[in-house]
Amino acid sequence: MPRAAKCLALAIGAELRRRADQTAPSAFIEQAAPRDDQRFVRKAAMALHKSATTGGNTTDASWGHMLTGTALGSMIEDLPPTSALAQLSNGLAHQIDFDGQNAVVHPRWMRDHLAADWVTEGGMIPVKQGMIGTAVLNRFKVGVISTITEDVKRVSAVDLVATIEGSILADSAAALDGFFFDAEPATAHVRPAGMMNGATTQASAGASVEQINTDLKWLLQQMLAIRARKPVLVLHPLTVAALSMVTTTGTGVYAFKADIAAGKLAGLLFITSDLADPTQVVAMDADSVFIGLDLPEFDTSNEAMLVLSDDPETDEGTVQTRSMFQTWTSAVRFIQPVSWGTTRSGAVVAITGVDY
Repeated sequence: MPRAAKCLALAIGAELRRRADQTAPSAFIEQAAPRDDQRFVRKAAMALHKSATTGGNTTDASWGHMLTGTALGSMIEDLPPTSALAQLSNGLAHQIDFDGQNAVVHPRWMRDHLAADWVTEGGMIPVKQGMIGTAVLNRFKVGVISTITEDVKRVSAVDLVATIEGSILADSAAALDGFFFDAEPATAHVRPAGMMNGATTQASAGASVEQINTDLKWLLQQMLAIRARKPVLVLHPLTVAALSMVTTTGTGVYAFKADIAAGKLAGLLFITSDLADPTQVVAMDADSVFIGLDLPEFDTSNEAMLVLSDDPETDEGTVQTRSMFQTWTSAVRFIQPVSWGTTRSGAVVAITGVDY
């Protein structure tokens, strides 16, 4: 299956090169992805390019949507390994495809309501009513516009594609991870609540082996309290490195080195991300976390008028505008529909003030 980010980058590069020196998009894509095993990548990139340059987008009921919907994998799969969101989406948390819908409701059976009970001989068997919970994921989006001057035509095709792809992946990973783990409340029609919003936290007990074990025990207790099906810890790489060097008093034995080598702490699987907060250790039931994603969308223009502000909705200062046509510049707009949520309270907890 072609990688979404690769096809997106090829389509962007093809349009920028076409605007710079009238190179045919098919020629650009053929040059940047020439191998025979990349023929599906070329086909998908051309579909993306056509849907964007003819005024459509990847959610239109057009042939561009049909090709991208069937030929492209989710972009989250291509995010760098430093992204905790990508790691959670890769078989831990539940991933939902909006498929162009504005919201997705995912039903979930709530446990402990239909437990059998003891029945005396000849007695009446209890009747219980089950409960179904839901995770409602509204379709939000992150987006950014950047400009590239026509000097881009001096850049080779392969370098251009690699630069665009790398920038999209790295910057999207940092932004999405930051939003995913923040404590901001949900804003209607704008964004979902961060995972740390309303999460139970406890200050770290300290940096000795005994105190670290106290922290880990508390996290484990929280996961056991909700009977988590897929408990997972999220740590910063510096925290993992520090834990691997902690020794027991008087013996010099590395207390956590063997566990870290096995990928677990206190019996819980952990993932690392250099985009995580290094002062926190987060525990979550990945089975209760739902992440919704649609294919990314893009468009380019060399005729648009841009408001040059990184906060155009609330910027009260003197805002400049720039004509893409007058400055011989191309604007690239990137949109990633995304949302997330949990199906139960207590699914995310954290130790704060960590200084191991």
